[in-house]
Amino acid sequence: MGIRLLHLHLHGLFRSHELELGRDADTGGQTLYVLELVRSLAQRAEVEQVDVVTRLIQDRRVDLDYSQRVEAIAPGARILRFPFGPKRYLRKELLWPHLEELADQLVEHLSQPGQRVDWIHAHYADAGLVGALVSQRLGIPLVFTGHSLGREKQRRLLAGGLDRSQLEQTYAISRRIDAEERALAQADLVITSTRQEADQQYCRYGHFQADQAAVVPPGVDASRFHPHGSSQECSALQSLLQPFLREPDRPPLLAISRAVRRKNIPALVEAFGQSPVLRQRHNLVLVLGCRDDPRELEKQQRDVLQQVFDLVDRFDLYGQVAYPKQHSRAQIPALYRWAARRGGLFVNPALTEPFGLTLLEAAACGLPMVATDDGGPRDIQHRCDNGLLADVTDPGALQEALELAGSDRSRWRRWSDNGVEAISRHFSWDAHVCQYLALMQQKVRVSPVRGMSVVRRPSPVSRLLALDLDSCLELPEERSLAHLRDRLQAAPLAASTGLVILTGRSLDQARCRRNLSSVAIGSWMFFPSARPAVRPSVFWPSPGSSPCSRFWWWPVSRGMESCWMVCPPPWFLRITIPACWANGPSSGCTSRNAPVLEPCWMA
Repeated sequence: MGIRLLHLHLHGLFRSHELELGRDADTGGQTLYVLELVRSLAQRAEVEQVDVVTRLIQDRRVDLDYSQRVEAIAPGARILRFPFGPKRYLRKELLWPHLEELADQLVEHLSQPGQRVDWIHAHYADAGLVGALVSQRLGIPLVFTGHSLGREKQRRLLAGGLDRSQLEQTYAISRRIDAEERALAQADLVITSTRQEADQQYCRYGHFQADQAAVVPPGVDASRFHPHGSSQECSALQSLLQPFLREPDRPPLLAISRAVRRKNIPALVEAFGQSPVLRQRHNLVLVLGCRDDPRELEKQQRDVLQQVFDLVDRFDLYGQVAYPKQHSRAQIPALYRWAARRGGLFVNPALTEPFGLTLLEAAACGLPMVATDDGGPRDIQHRCDNGLLADVTDPGALQEALELAGSDRSRWRRWSDNGVEAISRHFSWDAHVCQYLALMQQKVRVSPVRGMSVVRRPSPVSRLLALDLDSCLELPEERSLAHLRDRLQAAPLAASTGLVILTGRSLDQARCRRNLSSVAIGSWMFFPSARPAVRPSVFWPSPGSSPCSRFWWWPVSRGMESCWMVCPPPWFLRITIPACWANGPSSGCTSRNAPVLEPCWMA
């Protein structure tokens, strides 16, 4: 019996054919990588089945393909779509409240006869959270690939002038970082594309362990990306670019990316516009996804495109800059070859680049690069020696690198040959999949069985007991405390009651309280999956109440909106309390404005 794998890729638009790369910020290189990896795995004799779980979308703005529950990719590979959250298409930052719903469905699915898998591979933070929940409940090994990381994005955007409130509003950055911490805490293996990712990015996470990381560079499809093109593909590109360029045979500076801030495309346009050398010698070709009506794009995409249009106008670059509205996936290899035949350069000016699959594609087609001196491009340049790296946060440095890279034709030819040869040696899909499977099988063999650390779904609790750490547990009588613990462990309370501890202290201070560990013993946990079944009554303690009484106790002052319930680490519950509850129940308190429990994972 062969290996059975499950990949989680939850955001963007994912299907087996004609990927809409660049359509929005969520459908990019990660989408292509997952599809190519799954296709390559399905061709291996030792793999019996490989599935990709993604979101089922019913929205007239997107193709009907995304509403199919099951879609074949290749023999032994398929896409499984699960509905969670609203039916319509959502950007990834809006998926967070709905991820537990998917985790519940996957636990049920994988518990069915014949559906068990050998491991789960989660891609990006959202899938990492779902994978961690499923892995905990079912004891299935988890592999995590972040693709890009929240802490690194936060660092870059703050350095670029964005404030924290904008980060939260636009990117839900705290939820993303919390999810990454949760995934890293549960993962048996973390796959990175470069050593720099592990040494300088993942290492910023409290739950990252360096010995769990392995570097597996992605592969390139040699059947599509190669230097040998046809005259027919050249003719097709002429119609795509001819309307923009007065002298189309000039060596182009080619950039292919999504229209998002991180890709830093306006900086490339500005460097081009400010350089008489570049303007005299080159054209600039920007392939920034497909668009019909710009008004229908996401705000970030509209903003980036508007910056590009404004810079073209400011520097009067008409006739020298092409930004076609539409292209097909089949035209991407042809674009690389077209640029290489004219002695052009591929430019990646991204502020941060976890790997840079387009750099490999360009190199395989014989097109040298000028790229950001960050992340993946460093590893690629080290192995390929096919261009220059630049500090893209310095417009002068980017401009200088572009001018230098295009100034020596013999060096350009050497870079072109180096790239083609190095891709075939170091970055093939065969090499990637061999290394991938070897790592997985090794980890599956040596991973210890998770005993008590595996959180399995309990029977839904019918009530929660909440104790106030700062009041009734401040100076408890030891005998009463021991009696309370004994009662909580004994039937019938053990089967029906969950325990939470309420505190106004900081989380770090709460963890250090001896009384917390005396009561919140390891066998007691509030399970997020049980939350819908909790319908507790609220009893307000009268003077002289026994510590064993079941009650809710909200130690909040008037006007306080929320505080924390602390469960056995690492789980915590945040409770939001409407103002009318601040001094106990009143006539204005109804089920509609009752306190809200929100489970969360804290680093």
